[in-house]
Amino acid sequence: MPKFLDQASDFYDRHRCLHRCDCLVDRRKLVFFKFIYFLKFLDETGSDVTPHDASINFTVFINQYTGKDGTFTVTYRKANGEENTGPGEHKIHSSFWYQSHTNEVLVHKLNENMTIYAMSTHSFWYKNDGISSPSCTYDPRMNYYAYINNLGMTSLTREHSEIESTKHHTRVYIYQGNPNEVAIIGTRQRAFLVTTYADSVNGVLLGWDTYFASDMNSDTVYEMSYWYDNMIASEPSSHLMVPPKECVPSDQAKV
Repeated sequence: MPKFLDQASDFYDRHRCLHRCDCLVDRRKLVFFKFIYFLKFLDETGSDVTPHDASINFTVFINQYTGKDGTFTVTYRKANGEENTGPGEHKIHSSFWYQSHTNEVLVHKLNENMTIYAMSTHSFWYKNDGISSPSCTYDPRMNYYAYINNLGMTSLTREHSEIESTKHHTRVYIYQGNPNEVAIIGTRQRAFLVTTYADSVNGVLLGWDTYFASDMNSDTVYEMSYWYDNMIASEPSSHLMVPPKECVPSDQAKV
């Protein structure tokens, strides 16, 4: 994490409001110091970033990308009959998110061997498990907006009045997605909760958790979670958005 973010977090911890009507420091001073820290970050990194205010109306429809890979974690329910039924085994895989909202293109590694190249009119599902030869499927029914909608993050609402601290010790704003819209590869279970996390400084998407209802006749997934420590509020380089050579929009390759 950039040094200035640690400084901003320390500043906030020392001066955060204990009650809405009983603040230890004027909120205008807090905004001023956050702005100064952000300018310092620009000076240190030289990044062409565009900050967003996620405190009121957070949206994932912005330019943003992961500077380093994040994580995808899937947690399974314990098998029937096991003591203390609930979350059990979990698996962690690498994941990345490259999003150009300007061009309506999203490249997302959604699990251990599948990456989607979601574009304005179609998508490619690129599979590379490291064992068999890579393959790519052209999907004319999936696109940029449809894929984000399937993650439950088209419409986000905020139910928390103040900045919360995640398990990754990052200051975030917490928003709720729409679980009724969730349709994720890897499980047919019904989602009942989607929680998203927005960076309190630059407004990027840091991650989200999707929880699934128990279904005795289907998979036993309890939670799917994505987290990106190094999400940058800028448009990704164009070379990151180009589908692999295996991806060709032909009728023979349609889903």
